[in-house]
Amino acid sequence: MKAPVMIVGILAAMWTGVAFGEGEAAASQSPTPGKPKVGGPCDYTDFAGTATVTRIERTEQSGRQALTPGGAGYPGVEVWFKFQSPARISPDWARKVADREQLFRLANSWYPGERYIDKYGIKVGNTYRCVLKVIKSGTCTPALFRFPDCRNDDYFESKKEE
Repeated sequence: MKAPVMIVGILAAMWTGVAFGEGEAAASQSPTPGKPKVGGPCDYTDFAGTATVTRIERTEQSGRQALTPGGAGYPGVEVWFKFQSPARISPDWARKVADREQLFRLANSWYPGERYIDKYGIKVGNTYRCVLKVIKSGTCTPALFRFPDCRNDDYFESKKEE
């Protein structure tokens, strides 16, 4: 009975889209001595390419993050992108992920805010270097998008100004 639940979970994660950077820290950090690493160790195949921003929207859902207790403390913005690579992406499920429009989120699943968009110069039509990481082994996030020029762990917007 556990196998169908795990398969449904993996398929749900792939179907709903994969936020780039999500889970990347867990996949790349070495485990604490004496403690097993949750979800790992994992190994990925990298597909270099580019991501073009297709739309930037403030939605009701992204705006609600400002009101979440213990959350970001600012309204978020949805940033959508399309990945392209000259490489032949495999397996088939990974190619399907790469072919879909993706939602950018910070590593902790928060939406970026207006100041993040300004800091990194994110605009519709801009193209950024991007790497699609596709899992080869382990039980970590199956697909990750990594942007070398936009830090997805830059949480400066949530810090209180003094």
